[in-house]
Amino acid sequence: MIFQTATTLALLCTLGATDILCPPGTFSEGEALSEDDCHLCYPGYYCPEGSRSGAESLCPTGYFCPVGSGDPMSCPAGYYCPYSGMEEPQLCNTGHYCPEGTDVPTPCPAGTYSMTNGAPTVDDCFPCYCPEGTSEPIWCPAGYYCPNSGMEEPQLCSTGHYCPQGTDVPTPCPAGTYSMTNGAPTVDDCFPCYSGCYCLEGTSEPIWCPAGYYCPQGASSPTICPEGYYCSKGSTVPEKCPEVAICPEGSAELM
Repeated sequence: MIFQTATTLALLCTLGATDILCPPGTFSEGEALSEDDCHLCYPGYYCPEGSRSGAESLCPTGYFCPVGSGDPMSCPAGYYCPYSGMEEPQLCNTGHYCPEGTDVPTPCPAGTYSMTNGAPTVDDCFPCYCPEGTSEPIWCPAGYYCPNSGMEEPQLCSTGHYCPQGTDVPTPCPAGTYSMTNGAPTVDDCFPCYSGCYCLEGTSEPIWCPAGYYCPQGASSPTICPEGYYCSKGSTVPEKCPEVAICPEGSAELM
């Protein structure tokens, strides 16, 4: 005759037998004559059919074994089981993901992040400027820019530009200023253009003022030399034309 109970799901064959096999998830250290002689397997262990000890088999890594386990239970997705003998799985921590059967959480790839506990797949890691295993996006540092999502490393701010913290596109130095420095963090790193030169927006190196024009300090474009004056290359101010010479507008030399 076969008996089944809700607590142990036991299948006990008692007809014509004096010693029965305890069902999976239970054990008996001596002869089991009835279901009362079979006890639930210890937590962290599993007990195959006929087990003689509550610690018959240690639960392996990547699995967990609550009390009364007949077989190891695979660590569910979103959790990890790093040790042997675990009774309950541990929730996957931020910056990582844990597929089913995980014993060690997998870091989110460089260029992605996860702020979620219990992420089951790499699809739960989202693009950002992030080193490997990042749980929160990191601001692009001053002097650098981060133009794309999914970046592992920021890019150094280019000459003629400046990049405050959090920059995705470098800001050009204003017209009339220049910056020869890579990695400029603020507009204060854009300096007034030299006298005798002019600087367009985003200039990395001042441009010589052409002949026939003059350029005071901080010039954003050349100014044409007025009539009655002449301006050689690199002039900062117009030079007055002598009375014996003719100097139409834009004169570069005496005529």
